[in-house]
Formats: sequence, C-alpha cells, structure tokens
Amino acid sequence: MAGDHSIFEAFLQIQQSTLENAHFAVQVYLEAIFDQMKAIYSQQLFFGKHQLELRLAGTLVIEKEDDCPLKHTIFNDYDNTTDTSSLTLSLDSLRAIGALSSWRALHLDVLPRHDHIIFLTKFDLLSPNGASSTQGMGFVGKMCDKSESISVVEDIGALTTAAIASHELGHSLGAYHDGEIDKTLESYLKMDLN
Repeated sequence: MAGDHSIFEAFLQIQQSTLENAHFAVQVYLEAIFDQMKAIYSQQLFFGKHQLELRLAGTLVIEKEDDCPLKHTIFNDYDNTTDTSSLTLSLDSLRAIGALSSWRALHLDVLPRHDHIIFLTKFDLLSPNGASSTQGMGFVGKMCDKSESISVVEDIGALTTAAIASHELGHSLGAYHDGEIDKTLESYLKMDLN
C-alpha cells in the first residue's frame, strides 16, 4: 500500500504537527484501509470454495513532491509559463496507471517483495473521456505480471476507499464488471460509481 504526496499533504494539514506525525498518521491510515480490504475479501468465496488471504507487504508514504510520480504526470503537460496555482488536482487515470507502472519498474529493487501495489492519491482521477466519476484504475488479470500488477485509487475516505481498492484488486485478479468488457480500454478496467 502506498500513499502519494497528496495524501501526505492532507494528513499534514489535518495533524497540524510535525512531518513525522503526519508520516505516522498516513501509515496507520494505509494499514486501516488494508485491514478493511482484508475484511471484505475474507467474506468472499472464489469458485465456490476458495478464500483469498491478503497480506500487507508494507506501507510506503511519499512525503516529497519531487518523489511523487503522479505529480510529474500532471505537470509534464504544462510549460514554465503556465500558471498552475489554480489548477484542480485532476489526472487522467490511464496516464496515472502508466506512470505508476513505470515508477514501480524503476523501484522494484527497493520496494518490499509484493504481488500487487495499491497507490492511493487525493488527485481526482478522470476517465479517458474526462469524466470525474472514475475513482480507480487497474489492469485486468495482471496479478502475476510484475510490471502491471498495480492499481491507482482516488482516496475518498476510509471505507469507500477500501471498497474502491478492493474493486481494483479484483480487476488485477481477473474480474471484469458484471456483464461487460470494455473493449476500448482492452486490458484496463475503470470503476465508475455512477
């Protein structure tokens, strides 16, 4: 589980305290989200008889803006004459998942050994057509693929975030939305809560 710089900034504002306290608060939050996901999956049977056990490999809190792969994805669209002070923190979800996949590939040697990484962000994730209803993105059926077993989830708050993260994890395990396969996105699947 990873929380990007936007999550860290939010907790720093909430804590109105030190960097260390904010870092600790984000770690606890990521662990709580994971525990909720674990509870969701512990109640499910797969193929009528198998349970899935989730294990947390670790948490990663990205404190520095320069270390956040999603910030680079947003600001690469602007030149140095663009006033970015009033921009909404929104991001194309396909570009986000692509940036995170590249980032993960570069950092695999320093990340804890894991099968999947869920990356939480406060950025508003946008669908390919620009709609704000997308709240998560992940590759379908890529749990065993070291480069694509990753999800990005918009942090809405506690249980909702855990539900979205669980949904995206389901995509990585190979699940499509009931009754549909989005052929325009091929191996991607998005979650719209409308």
